[in-house]
Amino acid sequence: MNEENVDGVVITHGTDTLEETSYFLDLALSVNIPVVITGAMRSSNELGADGLINLQSAILVALNEESRDKGVLVVMNDEIHNAKFVTKTHTTNVATFQTPTFGLVA
Repeated sequence: MNEENVDGVVITHGTDTLEETSYFLDLALSVNIPVVITGAMRSSNELGADGLINLQSAILVALNEESRDKGVLVVMNDEIHNAKFVTKTHTTNVATFQTPTFGLVA
């Protein structure tokens, strides 16, 4: 990837293996630009669907200068997590992604 022409990357991903993929990418990628992974806990046809707001939040994080040099980030439910420490704690709760040991990035 030519980082000179890219401000950041957003990856949409299913939540069942999002934590594993984000951890792997954090280990495998050596980039200074923000790489942000997001998903949705509720389907787009459900009340309270969260996919679009998570995508919008992920784009805003990826474009923010303060997100540079932080490794891969997971953005879900108005929270920013470090990919190395995030874990999925529940199968249906929108607040399922947690970073219990180290806390949120933001």
